[in-house]
Amino acid sequence: MITDFSMPGMNGGELAKAARAVLPGLPILIASGYAELPPGVGLDFARLDKPYTQDQLSAEIGKLTGH
Repeated sequence: MITDFSMPGMNGGELAKAARAVLPGLPILIASGYAELPPGVGLDFARLDKPYTQDQLSAEIGKLTGH
């Protein structure tokens, strides 16, 4: 799953935690323009800093999927 961190109603960290509750092995990549995520987020997910290129996105997806 790829999600942005900043979203209305639920941030990407909350979405990722909810998704992992349903699918514990789900690979998750969070894209963020923040230099650092807000304190207390405590995420254990792959992160891709914005802006990013297609090659960077592809490399991160490859790491998550083993390809």
